[in-house]
Amino acid sequence: MIDPDFQPLSYGGEKYQPVLIAKLHYPESQWGEDISLYVTETEEGFAFEASDFYGNDIVLEPSTSQQPLLLKKMICMIETMKPADENPAGNLELTLLGIPEAASDFYPGLGDYFFSKRKRLGLD
Repeated sequence: MIDPDFQPLSYGGEKYQPVLIAKLHYPESQWGEDISLYVTETEEGFAFEASDFYGNDIVLEPSTSQQPLLLKKMICMIETMKPADENPAGNLELTLLGIPEAASDFYPGLGDYFFSKRKRLGLD
């Protein structure tokens, strides 16, 4: 059973050093795209960013937080990602319509959540 209120105690990084918190793979996309989610601890809290192969700017909500995100907030962040630009490279808009395979060392239920969702829709 996935605990939507799970919250990591920390992200384990040093201040101002990005830490990979999740890896997303979109197997149905044109080239099997990957998006990596990073967090950087700052004086104000945590800043989140997403990175893809093409260097597109990806909008995350929330983009900052005072504490590590609950699993349900992390899921919501992933499911609402969108391109910051009107014409992103690599069909990013289409990729983000898909349901990723997810892996995270900080959110053990993240992969299970997306696996279950993909399975319900006949993708796995």
